Amino acid sequence: MSVPFLKDIFVYPIKSCRGYRLDTCAIDAYGLVNDRRYLVTDLKGVQRTAREFPRMVLIEPRIVDGELLVEAPNHRTLRVPGRESVITNIVAWDDMCEAMDCGEEAAEWFSRYLGVPCRLVKMHAEFKRPVDAKYRVRDAQVTFADAYPFLMLSTASVDDLSKRVRASMVIERFRPNLVVTHCEAYAEDSWQTIQMGEITFYGVKRCSRCVLTTVDPETAEPGKEPLSTLSSYRKNTEGKVLFGQNVICEQTSGVIRAGEKINIISVGTITV
Repeated sequence: MSVPFLKDIFVYPIKSCRGYRLDTCAIDAYGLVNDRRYLVTDLKGVQRTAREFPRMVLIEPRIVDGELLVEAPNHRTLRVPGRESVITNIVAWDDMCEAMDCGEEAAEWFSRYLGVPCRLVKMHAEFKRPVDAKYRVRDAQVTFADAYPFLMLSTASVDDLSKRVRASMVIERFRPNLVVTHCEAYAEDSWQTIQMGEITFYGVKRCSRCVLTTVDPETAEPGKEPLSTLSSYRKNTEGKVLFGQNVICEQTSGVIRAGEKINIISVGTITV
């Protein structure tokens, strides 16, 4: 029987924008270092996401030497130094949060790209946004991600979906942090406790998917798939479409590495 292992690590510096692969990545109390630490908002501090602005998936942010570099088609490269100083209140989903405003140049860049007034903010150093107590492990916190520090998905699950859709579904469409391989399709649904090296992870909640999965990450064009097909066989009794596993880490520091074997410590039924 094959032993599953961690194939890829993805970090998404700005919520709803493109991610990039890493061979190794540090973790902290919030998840992967540099993952979803930035957020685009309107002028009232309410988040803007690719659900409303699909073109955001074409924005390519990357952290280089402590600075945020942002690129997008037909736009100049934006460089955001890591020295924000103005504190502002923003709303991420229903949570009121303190963040650091990234300044006028960043605001102008995103406003031009999206065609609406925008601000770019960064997670405050003393940011507190606890994971839902029903699913919390330790005093787990989450960044500007939807609700959980990590999303785990297997290549086998994506391959099975692609066969059903009769089209290749790239894994980037589903925005995972942890991509696992050498397991059966949907095996990750039941992983309650797993270990990678010295790091322990807990599967706490299967991930309910939204319309963002229907946006092509290469073109930003919306469609009906794969949500339509997923709805035919991955919908629960509450009408939510499930694909992937929300995960919390036991440790608040450490490093994970692509290629590490995954030790499955316990399995069980995990629902929304």
